[in-house]
Amino acid sequence: MFDIEREYWKRKVIDWFVVTEEEIPKLMARNISYIHDYYAFKVMMYPRK
Repeated sequence: MFDIEREYWKRKVIDWFVVTEEEIPKLMARNISYIHDYYAFKVMMYPRK
């Protein structure tokens, strides 16, 4: 399923793995969600030129 992505990161010599909600604490998932939402907003409001 993630073969292309896995190969991409492998060629860049970067560890890559899938993390699900089963593998991280709920509080951490919520905090990541906040950061992700802020980042998406920032990119939308201030796109790179």
